Amino acid sequence: MKKRTSIIIVVCCLAVISITYLSVSKSIGSSLNYEWGQKWKEFIANDNDETVMVVNEVPVTQKQLKSKMKFLAAQQAGASEEAALQALIKQIVLRQEAERRGISVNLQEAESFAETIKKDLLDNQDTPGAKETLEYISATGQTVDEFFKEAVPDYQKALIVGKLRSQVAKETSMQFKSLSQQELEVKQKAEFKKLEQELMEKAQVKIIE
Repeated sequence: MKKRTSIIIVVCCLAVISITYLSVSKSIGSSLNYEWGQKWKEFIANDNDETVMVVNEVPVTQKQLKSKMKFLAAQQAGASEEAALQALIKQIVLRQEAERRGISVNLQEAESFAETIKKDLLDNQDTPGAKETLEYISATGQTVDEFFKEAVPDYQKALIVGKLRSQVAKETSMQFKSLSQQELEVKQKAEFKKLEQELMEKAQVKIIE
């Protein structure tokens, strides 16, 4: 059950991150999750591809910034523009570090992962979070199949960072063999956080007014 709940949470997060999923509205009634889907539909109708920031030569658009702010708001996190910019910088530098280390996720891996998440969602609709996720998907106007097909690029990016995290954890395990499992887990998190901070400090960031 814990594993299934975690999977549902991943679905929810990626659902909100990816504004490319949204298309035509379909009325299914009223709920908070449906309202979020409607907000995203309205947002994508007024998309803006103007570049607002460049991170290590990677452009970030106004649409991506607004998307991240809405995502943070949905997670009840700090939804300021500065918080969103920092979150986007972190995503970019982590993906670049993964690529520098030769870490990659091919399209087939991402498609397989998306299919696994979709199947788990549909097979376990009584799992906490499943109903809310399905309500959100319905509000985007797409079928579940369409939604997860559109999600593949975002899963691909997320899996790359996941592999980087796993690599750092493995390196930490090799370096600190004398630590207990609990101590090692704390150390692994600290080492990844340290890497994040170093990458962000080194990043060449240009804010475009």
